[in-house]
Amino acid sequence: MLQLERQLHLNRHATISSYLVGRVLTEVVEQSTLGSMGKDIADRIETLVIDNVKNLDAENLSSDPLRMANWRIYTHFFGAMSNVNFRSITDRFVSELDKLQKSDAIRSPPVQTGMEILILSMRYLNVRTTPEDSWNKTCSFMLTLARFFVNAHGQRVKQAYCSVLEKFLCSIAAAPTPQFNGSKWRQFLDTINPRVAQLLTKPRYWQSAYPLSALLLCLAQKEQFITQWSPAVSALPTRLKDRFSRGMALQAVSRLVWTYINREKWPDGPQLRMKKLEDVIKIVLPQGKKTYLSADRTVAEPLIQIIRVIGFENQELCFKTIIFPLINSELFVSGRDLKIEQMEQKR
Repeated sequence: MLQLERQLHLNRHATISSYLVGRVLTEVVEQSTLGSMGKDIADRIETLVIDNVKNLDAENLSSDPLRMANWRIYTHFFGAMSNVNFRSITDRFVSELDKLQKSDAIRSPPVQTGMEILILSMRYLNVRTTPEDSWNKTCSFMLTLARFFVNAHGQRVKQAYCSVLEKFLCSIAAAPTPQFNGSKWRQFLDTINPRVAQLLTKPRYWQSAYPLSALLLCLAQKEQFITQWSPAVSALPTRLKDRFSRGMALQAVSRLVWTYINREKWPDGPQLRMKKLEDVIKIVLPQGKKTYLSADRTVAEPLIQIIRVIGFENQELCFKTIIFPLINSELFVSGRDLKIEQMEQKR
């Protein structure tokens, strides 16, 4: 018993020491450049940290807070290193994933869990859209990940790819001047779209694949987006009625509306533009008893974003079709005595 306690104590001490090293390395990298560190030192640090991730006890990771903290600090280190040497750190991930993808035991639980941990370790990598050289590196990396994703096996591995790709695409979609007409970006879209469409047909993957699908539409070619975004929103009422998928559906609507308003100067005239926004409002804020208003953050936050984006684009439309109905403005102009109870608290 004493020997076991001693071993547990030593393991805990080693885990804490590893966390402190990871924290220090992250701070050093965040305050350095590749020139100041030197390529050899950067390579050795990358090797040290990625080997630690590969050696994590993946099966017991979620039940051990100390190991989980270690893994999290490693993911932040990778994010910091991607700002310093994007090509090197992404090449390491690609190399490790390629080895696992080609493993004869790829469907075995240990390999599946190891791949999931490795994929999720990329979630803080900083993908850039400027300058042009960085955008080219981003496109090459995204295309490689798309090819891995297409050939992925196992539910948790596919969901991990969906999660990481969604984070990367959010960063790209938010960039002020992304270029979506390059050949590598078109290759990326052509590679990943059929796989995502396939996953959407399977209920167990919908929650992972749908946010990715909506972002891919936001980042599609101009002609594809303008013809498909409005029908995509119009197809969501069924998902909005389901409280488990409502927040995700509203988040997709907010991203599509933001893209429609901000990304391009679309050929739609003012009347058609207003009509499309009115149709969105009728879907996400229906009048009557079937309102989707809620204090739940997953529902409230995307709704607030939709209202803000539409209000910034067309203040009059926002007040007329959203704000005034929400506060029951007709009661104020009726001349009748009003009671505070006539204002719905949730609204």
